[in-house]
Amino acid sequence: MKTDVTYKKEILEKYKRGDSDYLKELSPAKIRRDCLLKYEEGLVKKDELKFYAFFNLEEEGSTRDNIRRIKEIDIDRFRPFKNFLIGKTSDTLHDNIELIAILINFEPRPLNNYRNSESVGAIDHVFDEQDQFELSNKSIDIKESRSIHKTLLVEDVKKEDKAKFKKEILVAGFGITAVVVFILITNFSKLKPAVTVHTQKCMIWKNDRYKIASCHQLISSKTCNAPIAYNEVKFNHFKKIEVSAAYPFFSETNQPQVWYQKKGKYEVEFFSAPGIHPLTCKTLKPVTAYIVEKYVPVHNISDSSLESLVR
Repeated sequence: MKTDVTYKKEILEKYKRGDSDYLKELSPAKIRRDCLLKYEEGLVKKDELKFYAFFNLEEEGSTRDNIRRIKEIDIDRFRPFKNFLIGKTSDTLHDNIELIAILINFEPRPLNNYRNSESVGAIDHVFDEQDQFELSNKSIDIKESRSIHKTLLVEDVKKEDKAKFKKEILVAGFGITAVVVFILITNFSKLKPAVTVHTQKCMIWKNDRYKIASCHQLISSKTCNAPIAYNEVKFNHFKKIEVSAAYPFFSETNQPQVWYQKKGKYEVEFFSAPGIHPLTCKTLKPVTAYIVEKYVPVHNISDSSLESLVR
């Protein structure tokens, strides 16, 4: 029995045989290009409804306008095509299936013709080019098809928005968790009592980062510029950094990725992670757009250069 399930299965089997000039490459941009080539090649009547509805083309629009509409359609609309054809998903929207059938010249198509072919010998019983297809009826069918297509598209967009929202929440959660863990580790190290065990691994701040140091003179980490107990996270990730206006100060979710402390009137020191300034013992602040705008163009200028500008 021929159903929509067998329709999809047979279309997929024909695609895998590789006997079509289209869909040789499955990047979303290349699929959109193939659709444009198919339109320029010319559509038979039975394909116009599905093609016009998918791309929201104007029946009475010029060829130039319709080509522009196809070129401007978001390539993300074609990602489900690729996922279905490579087996990443087992199903996709009906409009996608019909467009694939058109591109690979699957017969009989569309789905109604496929179902009728089980009992009707003529493949193109409904949309044969010799049939009298009234323009008014065609316009009504196109509008109805567009309405259904738009409804399905809205539902598809909602699903994608939910997936993106979940992904953003997950990324933000990981970022916040990492910052909290780092702060906890930093604060825990500050509370550790002074030790004098010579075999313990220690580190001390040198120039712009921590370096391995002897623990012989280890004192409380509350005292600045002295050896402290080795902390792997701080040793590997806490550094003083040089930045420019192009530096990624914020993540995709607008979370700060740089921390700072002012140094004098014209200079700001920037660090790669939150924590305590290793020389002043003051808590670093998360960078803001105001700090970037005010200090980043200036902080790399030497004092002598600033003096010459003032004079």
